[in-house]
Amino acid sequence: MVWHVRHNRALHENLFVLTVGTEPVPWVKHTERLIVGQIAPSLLACGCSLRFHGAPDILALLQQAQKRSLKSAEKSRSERIEILPE
Repeated sequence: MVWHVRHNRALHENLFVLTVGTEPVPWVKHTERLIVGQIAPSLLACGCSLRFHGAPDILALLQQAQKRSLKSAEKSRSERIEILPE
């Protein structure tokens, strides 16, 4: 985010941080694959653990994160994530 602020000289009001990691195993349990959490009212973070082989489907991960964040948004009344197709 520091690079983004320095380069664009702007910081958006709502932020989403995605961290993708690779596990040293052929399969990751579905329940351990994605963790979504709200760090601050305008800052949502998502951690993804993927298996060591195969290309990650980032769009699918973002869609899963959106579904989970919407469920938590209903509880905390935070804003939802907008995913725009390419």
